[in-house]
Amino acid sequence: MRDSRALSGIATLLERCLRRFFPENCLPEWEQEIAVDAQRNPQGRNDVTRLDLMVRLYIDRFVLHDRGHKTIDGLVATHTHDREHYMRIASALPLLQMLATGETGMLVAPKADDFDDEREI
Repeated sequence: MRDSRALSGIATLLERCLRRFFPENCLPEWEQEIAVDAQRNPQGRNDVTRLDLMVRLYIDRFVLHDRGHKTIDGLVATHTHDREHYMRIASALPLLQMLATGETGMLVAPKADDFDDEREI
């Protein structure tokens, strides 16, 4: 559950960024362009969201012409990354947290401020 909220947070942030980016970068009619793109989308592909269309427009008009924005590029990469992979990572977090606490944590994770501990950090 935690990972789906994080991914939806990224989607919300990405959409807000693109809504601001398009007009500021000489693309004031971006909404009409994605509406046209949505019309071309086959009816059987209900999994394509408005944000997906915005991302496609951003990539076609800016990224492919080396005019993208580094922060937005990172959000796009996260948005388009395989969600199942994120789910697997998120499911391992509780185990990693358990390993990094208590006696086990002291064995595998040296403290950065312990100058007597000669293990590499």
